Amino acid sequence: MSFESAIIVPNEGPKNAKIYIVGEAPGAEEVIEKRPFVGVSGMLLRNCLRRHGITEASARFTNLCQRRPKGNIFASVISTRDVEAGVEEIASDLREFKPNIVIGLGNWPLWFLCKRSGKKGAGTGIGKWRGSFLKCILPGCEEIKVIPTFHPAYIVRNYDEYPIFDHDLQRAEKDSTFPELNYPEYKFIIDPRGDELLFWTEQLCNSEYLACDIESVKSSTHILCHGFAPDEKTAVVIPHSSTDFQRVSALTEIYQSQAKKIFHNGGVFDIPMLALNNFEVKNYYWDTMVAQHVMWGELPKSLDFLTSVYTRQPYYKTSGRAEIPEDTKAWDQKFDRKALYEYNGKDCCVTYKCFIEMEEELTGNEDWKSTFAFEMASLGPAQRISFTGLLIDEERRNLIRRALEAKWAILQLVLDNLTGFKTNVNSPKAIGMILYDKDKFALPPRRNYKGGVTTDEDAIVSLLAFCKDKLARMKQGGSGYGYWDKRFQALQIILIIRGIRKLLSSYINNKISADQRVRSSYTPTGTKFGRWSASLFFDRTGANSQTFPREILEIQDYSAFPILKELLPHIFNQQKEDIDAANEEDNCEDSSS
Repeated sequence: MSFESAIIVPNEGPKNAKIYIVGEAPGAEEVIEKRPFVGVSGMLLRNCLRRHGITEASARFTNLCQRRPKGNIFASVISTRDVEAGVEEIASDLREFKPNIVIGLGNWPLWFLCKRSGKKGAGTGIGKWRGSFLKCILPGCEEIKVIPTFHPAYIVRNYDEYPIFDHDLQRAEKDSTFPELNYPEYKFIIDPRGDELLFWTEQLCNSEYLACDIESVKSSTHILCHGFAPDEKTAVVIPHSSTDFQRVSALTEIYQSQAKKIFHNGGVFDIPMLALNNFEVKNYYWDTMVAQHVMWGELPKSLDFLTSVYTRQPYYKTSGRAEIPEDTKAWDQKFDRKALYEYNGKDCCVTYKCFIEMEEELTGNEDWKSTFAFEMASLGPAQRISFTGLLIDEERRNLIRRALEAKWAILQLVLDNLTGFKTNVNSPKAIGMILYDKDKFALPPRRNYKGGVTTDEDAIVSLLAFCKDKLARMKQGGSGYGYWDKRFQALQIILIIRGIRKLLSSYINNKISADQRVRSSYTPTGTKFGRWSASLFFDRTGANSQTFPREILEIQDYSAFPILKELLPHIFNQQKEDIDAANEEDNCEDSSS
């Protein structure tokens, strides 16, 4: 049986309401009261709706399924007749009464109403699609407008997201007065040439404001195309070329024109990338990421988030961006250039629209204005520091690498002997099995704030304290002392090996520039509260130079394992292949993060 009981919680509210609200299934409180959305999360939803003038009399509250799934796991009942009937009842009401807007709460309403999902498939993707105005796909309901947002139960668990949830409901209320989607219509001029390129170059240079954006090959300095928007509905996209004189001349003229340039994260990415391709940008006037950081630093700063707040453009990052290749060779062979160029143009148009809305919002606040001017002025020094980098002593780096790997080899052998098999300290599953399995170390499980079992650093430190307390109550060498000492030593070694692997992947084995310098991308917008942050350089080389360790581990003291000191060469050679494979895996994880 997939359901906890046979109790039906019927939909509630006037069927002719202009706003329909669609959740997943009733919870425990809803089953008791036989009303939808009356539990903790339901009351949060209702209170938020009232704040924006949406009362119980002006909205209809519905669920995809009117019975509570066992364990409250909706995914376990999606193929049942109950869900099929629940969706059909909603569809029937939508067809007959035609509300102006449907608010879909969470992943599954997003899927059933709009067939939208994330990379993991059906039932995922609400974080991307929330705030977008979408077409309903239920039969006969194609003209009905849907705005997905987070499920209120998610907000209860992740209250930092409440402002976004609140904004989406406010947006839904404003849109409930009319049925139209009112999508923006764009005009894209792609790859203009000859007289057309000359015409648009003049138009762009003479614009008061000009939103700019580039697309490039991932993890490289190779630009694919340049986009420019002189208004929120028009974009010109010029494919990149270093040999086509007319294109190079046009791009140079545009970037150096008196038009006030608008970027999103331009000071950290676009402008440095353009500089490496011999384009100088003049009149860098506005950055939408900087503006968002100044006004609402606690909220996301990505362009797709700003698009969901300031424009009517639905989420579009799954289209076109997928055509960005991993390398120039792949681009030359088979990628859909038109899709990428249109994506580039759309980025420019939404950036322009966000700028118009954000400028009006920001200029009304003197504190925001002064902070914005300061952060924009900080981008120049940040770029210069990023480009300068730090010169690497390659001989010293190799020496440190060999020392760390040798120490790792020794410790790994000791740990494997303590656990009884090869132990990957970076595998939560493997470490969890060792620490918590009753047939292994049988230590009391440590849990994260969501209730899940964890083997993170805090958990290991907590277990160390637990074992140390046990040892402190025993006589050294006495009964049971070896049992707890074995666990204590294994926990210590796990932490040390993790530290060595992190040190290697983040600071020793990381890729550096051809001139033997390690570089970072510094940005004033990387934190909530104003301090700079640093990350890999925008071409994915370098490191976060703000977190360089003050001391590098030295392999000079083998006092803890004197017998192994003589065996070092044999141990190291025996485990070198495993260490190389682990290094490669760690480097990939560090680069992707």
